[in-house]
Amino acid sequence: MVICDDVNFAVGRMRVRADGSDGGHNGLKSIIAELGSDAFPRLRIGVGEKPHPDYDLSVWVLSAIPEADRKTLFDEFAVVEAGVRKIVAGDVNAAMQLCNGARPC
Repeated sequence: MVICDDVNFAVGRMRVRADGSDGGHNGLKSIIAELGSDAFPRLRIGVGEKPHPDYDLSVWVLSAIPEADRKTLFDEFAVVEAGVRKIVAGDVNAAMQLCNGARPC
């Protein structure tokens, strides 16, 4: 199982998938290449778009969480934990129902 950021989602929005492509995410691309398979569950958590187009993406995702986004993101951690527990228990579908879709963000 992999938990990763997603700049294509608003801060705090989540999506669980049982398997699938990297969706343009370099970290997932690297994991898929290393494993030789995309057959692993993943939970993507939105961190929002870069502040401006010429901002370096790696700097954006590796920098401190902006103060304005912390509460929104941290408020979702209980849902993240519940989703991870469901995935670990083997119920990816329940995790998808819990985590996917519109989140308060």
